[in-house]
Amino acid sequence: SSSAAPIKINKKKENSYTAGQNLPIITSPQAMFDDIMTRLDREQLTDLSQILQKRKTPLRVATMCSGTESPILALDMLMHAASEQHNIQIEMEHAFSCEIEPFKA
Repeated sequence: SSSAAPIKINKKKENSYTAGQNLPIITSPQAMFDDIMTRLDREQLTDLSQILQKRKTPLRVATMCSGTESPILALDMLMHAASEQHNIQIEMEHAFSCEIEPFKA
């Protein structure tokens, strides 16, 4: 497998940073996770998928103090990208979430 070179942040002037002039601008969350998926190890994704299929269980996820559900949304987008780019199916079961801040619930 090949690994992508790390993105270097170039300091142009005080408090002004750019992330490489040759990189595309990504504006949608799904496009961001699609890009992340291009950098992940396909073999490890395949192994995870096969383990879960063998156990006949989805990836069970529970979150604490996560009122916005961003971990669940991120995993869903990563799994969509794995399916689209590598034809790897990983099922997820959202077991539970809890939040102590009432305004986030």
